[in-house]
Amino acid sequence: MSKSSIDLYVEKRLRMWGTWVEKCITSGLGFPSSSAFTKINIHNIQKSSTSLINHPDEEAEEIDRAIVSLNQYKPILAKVIILRYTEGKGLRDKLKKINLQYETYKKYLQIAKSWISGILIHSLDSKTF
Repeated sequence: MSKSSIDLYVEKRLRMWGTWVEKCITSGLGFPSSSAFTKINIHNIQKSSTSLINHPDEEAEEIDRAIVSLNQYKPILAKVIILRYTEGKGLRDKLKKINLQYETYKKYLQIAKSWISGILIHSLDSKTF
């Protein structure tokens, strides 16, 4: 896989994860305590006792686990990913929410995507062997 195809693959997966998260929110579902959305909770969304069983998505859950792992390493990077793929607000509002300058946001977004890319590539490699 070339770097550009990996980047496109990661972008597609992150967008799908964001859609999955939004679908779960609009369905009134809560998030299990292990989800990135609950652990990081930058949206101040109240979780209920309902789980994501009604909206299972293995690929989205894999991204979610990667974001939880990223949050343990560098929480600000996880927040940048969550805001980028789950917030409908404009960029200015997103940057205010996490108190970052635009150039720092871009750098952090790239680092976060690289982290998630490494996890996904490792996962793909382990599935092919």
